Amino acid sequence: MEEKIIVPNEAPHTVISVDTIQLNGDSRLITQVKLHWSATDADGYVVGYRISWGIDSLQAFHKLATSPQITQTDSTFLFNFTSGSDTSDVYFFVESIDDKDLVDPHPASLRIPVKNSPPVIQFLDDGLSTADTLWSVLSFPYAYSDPDGLGNIDSIFVKVNEGEWVSLPRALSFVSLVPVDPSISGPGSAYVYGGENQATLNKEPTPLNGITVPGLQVNGWNTVYLKIRDLAGAVDMDTAKPYFIRQKTSDLLLIDANGGVGAFMGDTVYTTLISQFANFDRIDLISNGGVNQPKFWNSSFYLMAKLYKKIFWYSDIYTTTPGQAPLLLTYSAPSFNQYLRFDGKLLISAKFPDNAEQLPMDDPIFSLLPLDSITEQSGQVKLRKNLPVDPNVPGYDILKTINFSSVPTGIDLFAPKAGVDSLYSIPRSTMTSSYTGTIRTIALRSRNPFNNRTNLVFFGMEMAYLSGDRTALQNTFTKILNEEFNW
Repeated sequence: MEEKIIVPNEAPHTVISVDTIQLNGDSRLITQVKLHWSATDADGYVVGYRISWGIDSLQAFHKLATSPQITQTDSTFLFNFTSGSDTSDVYFFVESIDDKDLVDPHPASLRIPVKNSPPVIQFLDDGLSTADTLWSVLSFPYAYSDPDGLGNIDSIFVKVNEGEWVSLPRALSFVSLVPVDPSISGPGSAYVYGGENQATLNKEPTPLNGITVPGLQVNGWNTVYLKIRDLAGAVDMDTAKPYFIRQKTSDLLLIDANGGVGAFMGDTVYTTLISQFANFDRIDLISNGGVNQPKFWNSSFYLMAKLYKKIFWYSDIYTTTPGQAPLLLTYSAPSFNQYLRFDGKLLISAKFPDNAEQLPMDDPIFSLLPLDSITEQSGQVKLRKNLPVDPNVPGYDILKTINFSSVPTGIDLFAPKAGVDSLYSIPRSTMTSSYTGTIRTIALRSRNPFNNRTNLVFFGMEMAYLSGDRTALQNTFTKILNEEFNW
């Protein structure tokens, strides 16, 4: 009988795709490295691997015994270290296991010379507008990077003036700072809002939970600093120029976006009449080359609007340059939609371009204003002097056109959507014969759908042209701002 010979199982043999990295000194790899490994088995097959690594060769080798078994044969590693130096040698080991659970007794090994690269953070050059801030809000985008990969970033911080460094979520690259109490002049803290599109969120925008930034000066200059730190402790900083944070002095904000003929008259009429019964803040978006126009309408502008219970916006044609929106109301409309959605109250006095230059119906303005249609004879609507404009709602005064030296244009008669009140109409006798249409409404009133209270009044013309009887116009402002919006 022939004796059976038992051949012992042969151990697998493991290799790393690179057996040597000939780098020393400062000539090293970045800390993010992709490695490949494999194994062969002469009398079976390989079922898995164990890998380990560390800056101490012996400790890294002994970690193999407790490492989990894997089947993958490549991976990208981030070899971070906190040794106080920006260079280190990482020792990497791989052992293979065959189908009979036999382990390679001679694991493959590789010395990996790495050098940590410092991260970089900076304010974007186009981020901070030439104005200091938009009233009480400062918004800024920033960018950051790390040659070793974003996974090597440990923390991002923001600081204002001499306040403490405050950690920001690493996923952000755009923040807005808003005073916790913008009505108090002096030192305080700021809420942090994350993201550029506050006006388009499907829920009410709120500040980042549990984060406030100390050191902010209301009614003072503020310098913002950014800092980034990686896992090896390397840091980078950037500094913004000083920006002025203004104090909020009222719950009513007047926004002047009127840059055409009669702008000064309108400012005088509005501020004079409203100051008789209310205090207000006022921001001018037109003068000095539009220095106060927000660079980020959906963040800076919305967050500014959110600070106020009531807003009066008055505007006319901003530009006639082809390809550009003729009205600043186009840019503010998404923010105003969000503002109204969460209990804001808004009075608008605005005129639109005439006839062929009329706004397209997909303009964001028409998502804000509940208009069913605008008269096609917009350019033909011309007012006569010292004649009435009639209210359609009880409790409102009859308004009167002014004794103007030239016939004003930009009178936009419209039909409100169903369920929206026609607040004022222009009688046929108050218009010249150039207009032959049937639509007469010049002002509307709409309500918050959740409480049925008035939250929007719109005049399709400059209300200053209705100041022939100033007492009546003042009463109308009082009725809207102090009664309709008193909730």
